[in-house]
Amino acid sequence: MLSRGRPLVRSQLAQLTRRGLATTAAGTASPAATASPHEQLRATSTAPVFFDRVSIPGYEHLERIPAFRVLDGEGHKLDGVTGEWADQLDAIPDEVLTRVYRKMVLLPALDTILSSSQRQGRISFYMTSYGEEGTVVGSAAAFEPTDEVFAQYREVGVLLYRDYPLSSIMSQVFSTVTDTATRGRQMPVHFGSDHHHFHTISSPLATQIPQAAGAAYALKRTPGREKGCVVCYMGEGAASEGDFHAGVNMASVLGGPLVFIARNNGSDDSSAYRSASAVESIKKFDSPIFRLRKYLESRPTPLWSSELEESTKASDRKEIMTAFSKAEKQKKPSLDSMWEDTFAEMERPQREQRAELKRLVEKWGVAWEKELEKFEGGKKAFLEAP
Repeated sequence: MLSRGRPLVRSQLAQLTRRGLATTAAGTASPAATASPHEQLRATSTAPVFFDRVSIPGYEHLERIPAFRVLDGEGHKLDGVTGEWADQLDAIPDEVLTRVYRKMVLLPALDTILSSSQRQGRISFYMTSYGEEGTVVGSAAAFEPTDEVFAQYREVGVLLYRDYPLSSIMSQVFSTVTDTATRGRQMPVHFGSDHHHFHTISSPLATQIPQAAGAAYALKRTPGREKGCVVCYMGEGAASEGDFHAGVNMASVLGGPLVFIARNNGSDDSSAYRSASAVESIKKFDSPIFRLRKYLESRPTPLWSSELEESTKASDRKEIMTAFSKAEKQKKPSLDSMWEDTFAEMERPQREQRAELKRLVEKWGVAWEKELEKFEGGKKAFLEAP
């Protein structure tokens, strides 16, 4: 991770929501006191562990890298958290803490509705962020809103924290005429926004890594962006791709302000290898949302309550469903728009493709009528276009 001289209060927000189970003394790590089905969470530390080699001095007895953690599973500050880290935790502004929590609560509500819609066939694709709300939203709070983000599939929480509208999320997911991210040409979850400094997501695994390295080099060379930063998210599976090694090597050689955030979710599909009961067990066992809520409620002046929880969830669901219902009823971009924005003028391959689609629509238009009417202008506008 790159140290950028940012206020440390903000930079430690993500630490509130890191996973872990038990700790003994400040700066030391140990296995959890009781056995757990979630063995990957067992090594924790109340001071961050920095290393530049596979074998970490002082931690050779551990099979895993200790996770830096300041709160226990009940949202209480761990006994070993003292000095600098305790001061930084206490200094985080109340409004920032509550904003982080609100976005963490909004994220799974959005995921539940859209993942259910995908299973119902109402949208074609969706990836959830269950269990990763703290990593995604907490890290978003640690960066400036103008820092450049290169994400994969599970970082919509960054956009939510940056106030990306739910209407824009739904427009992209449903590929509507109001989709400003991909103009209805990409599969769902491929969000992007110049205004929010969130680079459009690519489908192939790990392509964002060398892209992020190039962007960091560009910031390094751009007057006025010297204090900017690039943040690149990836899952552990991306480390198996060639682009991972190429991107990390580029970052090392070219330099530039770049932070890689790699999370180990154990799979490229959050549900394929986990039963519903296992997912629920993790949520109850060590939920980052539950942990932060308890911390907010335990502040000298409580920042959260059961009443706020209920009203927030009701409001979130209403807002999500309003945007969902509106987007589901909207038309998709016209068929003719498929060839726009590629070249200033259509080249021969594009003209041939367009002519071929017209031929097929003329031949099969009656059979395809229901589907063609989903596009702005429908079959008639496409066939009559010059």
